[in-house]
Amino acid sequence: MPCCDIRNMKFLGFPIGDIFGGVLLCFGVVTALFVSIAIMPELSWRGMAQGSATYKTAAIALRARDEVADRLDSYHTEYLKLLTDDAPNTNMLIRRDGLSKGIQDETAALAAAEAEVTRIRRDLSDGPAAVDALQLARHSWRWKCFDRATPDQLILLLTLLMGFLGGIISVARAFLTADSSDQPTPADYVIRPLMGIVVAFVFYLLVQVAQITLSTAGNTDKLNPIPIALIAVVAGMMANEALGAVDSWGKTLMARISTGTPADELKAMLAEQRKRLEEVTKKLPTSAPRDQTQQYKAAKPAHTAAEEALKRAEEAVKKAAADNSSSATVAAANAALADLKAKIAAAETLTAAIP
Repeated sequence: MPCCDIRNMKFLGFPIGDIFGGVLLCFGVVTALFVSIAIMPELSWRGMAQGSATYKTAAIALRARDEVADRLDSYHTEYLKLLTDDAPNTNMLIRRDGLSKGIQDETAALAAAEAEVTRIRRDLSDGPAAVDALQLARHSWRWKCFDRATPDQLILLLTLLMGFLGGIISVARAFLTADSSDQPTPADYVIRPLMGIVVAFVFYLLVQVAQITLSTAGNTDKLNPIPIALIAVVAGMMANEALGAVDSWGKTLMARISTGTPADELKAMLAEQRKRLEEVTKKLPTSAPRDQTQQYKAAKPAHTAAEEALKRAEEAVKKAAADNSSSATVAAANAALADLKAKIAAAETLTAAIP
């Protein structure tokens, strides 16, 4: 039995643990709603806008129209407030005249924005489909604070919120089990959701690093928000296990750093195979021994093939070092070294057959 079982404490006859759990679940519901009605629709709209040049052009025109419409609405609201003021003064009249001029300018700008949308519909082959699809995808509740956010910033915000939701779930699921040893302590109601945010952020960075490592230069795709959201929720729910996985990955990384860069490892492997080939070459006679011409003729081409493989491996390792050990060049160097090992092994076998 835990030393401080909050579920056994009561306030006005109600268990405090149940009250806190209910409040925490309300935060989780609000988080899920915010993600579903704000962040995910915005990311979907951004992804659709990147589908083609026409969609991008239509998205920019629609966004510009929305911004002008928002400014015009704010001008109208402020202008009506000034008109209903019972005690006008000189400054207020000047302000009202300025708003009137602003309304005229923004009305003209809105007409121009509408004309641009109409032009896209008329002049571009898939313009009507692009405008209609983007307007349908645009969520009904517009969050103007997201208009200038980049997709990566939105994905990061999504990750943090999903980690927070995962932490809430990790606390709330304790109320679904009868195991008294797994009941949350008072600190868990705050620590686990916050820890979920932190762990989700760490896994977001790991996914970014993995994508950069596995992709070739200039071919990095945008992160898909759906898998990222799922990873963040799971990381928040299983913070202890997630931290263990990060700890194991970190130890592996530190061990690799301590032994040098991939280019250093490739150079060491190349030096080892070069020395091995030199030793095999010393065992090969300079000319065919008496009664061993056939074995010599079989071993000589194998040594030539090994020497050529050595040259290719040297070039591949040199390129990997010059290219800052990119994934593509490192993979090519490893393949060249594997071929070199096979060629040397064949030369060793055929040389050993010569008495």
